[in-house]
Amino acid sequence: MQLPWFYQFIQSAEIAHCDGMGILKALQFMGYNLSLKYRASYTLLLPKLLENVNQNGLSMFLLGSKPKHLETALTNLRQQYPNIIVNGHHGYFDKEDPSQNQEIINKINQTKPNILLVGMGMPIQEKWIWQHRSRLNVNVFMPCGAVIDRLAGLVPDCPEFISNLGGEWLYRLSREPKRLAARYLLGNPAFFFQLALAKFYAQPLRVEKMGYMLNGQKHSLDEPVSLLSPLPQGMN
Repeated sequence: MQLPWFYQFIQSAEIAHCDGMGILKALQFMGYNLSLKYRASYTLLLPKLLENVNQNGLSMFLLGSKPKHLETALTNLRQQYPNIIVNGHHGYFDKEDPSQNQEIINKINQTKPNILLVGMGMPIQEKWIWQHRSRLNVNVFMPCGAVIDRLAGLVPDCPEFISNLGGEWLYRLSREPKRLAARYLLGNPAFFFQLALAKFYAQPLRVEKMGYMLNGQKHSLDEPVSLLSPLPQGMN
């Protein structure tokens, strides 16, 4: 299934991080090698994110999951990260109903969260953000898949050594075969087929170096910088 709006959604993002080994392997296949430092899956990103949000007393809003699972996730967050101001709403509402969407938008805007985590599964979560972000008073939007269920303790994290070997998809499939079978057993071959077509028929891959802003000027980086590493002093 191809979604024309999804390309525009990705291109409009200020930060698009590499959520897994599949993208790194795809880039290697296309002739451009990126180190493991560029991988920023939620398994690696989430603990660092929560630590920083807690340290700075920022606010979050969780949108997604079942009502009881959401409440468990909110309770766990408040206990483990007491400085985070966190609210939420479950994801079991009619995404096509304007009145229900407006009710949720109003609830989010009342709390004015720094970070909005939308966990409804791909591509539903991306579509919801794409359709409504212009009306939301939020600093950062993050589509997050099963992260809310993970915060509720329902979805275990993949062991790091399996993730580093590129086997996180297989680990997740073994844990949730009914939900993920179609995504991985049908989606992965389709992805590889599209990748093969791109290899032989698309324009050569062009990748820009990572950079950062310092005193209003853009600077390039000679070495890759991990998204999970502290920024050098003075970077923003």
